[in-house]
Amino acid sequence: MNQLNRGHLMNIDGKFFMGLMMFQSSVGFLLTTFVGPGLVSPDLVNNALPLYFSRQLSRTEYVLGRGSVIFLLLSAITWIPGAILFFIETNLEGWSWGWDHIQYLNGILVGSFLWIAILALLALSLSAWVRWKVVAGGLLLGVMFATSAFAAAIKGVLHSDAGFYLDPAALIAVIFANLFEIQPNADIPTLNACLAMLAIGAFCIWLLSRKIRAFQVVR
Repeated sequence: MNQLNRGHLMNIDGKFFMGLMMFQSSVGFLLTTFVGPGLVSPDLVNNALPLYFSRQLSRTEYVLGRGSVIFLLLSAITWIPGAILFFIETNLEGWSWGWDHIQYLNGILVGSFLWIAILALLALSLSAWVRWKVVAGGLLLGVMFATSAFAAAIKGVLHSDAGFYLDPAALIAVIFANLFEIQPNADIPTLNACLAMLAIGAFCIWLLSRKIRAFQVVR
């Protein structure tokens, strides 16, 4: 009986891991819209932050604690299964394959951590500013779809990729493409995409700093 050649079924290369991580990142985003909006808003509505911070809990520790919920949840569907698949393929092909393609594992870890961090910051900042969980979840969806639509409009009208600097999904796709050594869809330098992601993260941190306090300003 002839054995089926596994190589004829699927090529385990950068495109495979790119497609896998983009799919898992999309699922992670949808999960974040359900979980993220309810992490901070209840504490603000019930005025619980002064109680937390009276117990020697810093604002940074509070944000990290809330963000760890998203990190653990998304890790289970992003970098953990991606790393498992990488090691399964390494076991099948031999450790020489794993060493020669170590950039795939780096791409899985670095890209997933960056995407999880951005999603966590976006979700927490919206949860802090919009106290209704349903509205905050809808707003997170709206932000993603609005930035993607804006980027596509700029691309269609002005034939420019500048709009993608405001689209986190497009930025992470560029970063993943570079990590997996394939051609990205958007003509954006990887360094610029990383800087844009850092700018989005910094803006979210600023938004959180305005709301996560040991007291509330009453006007």
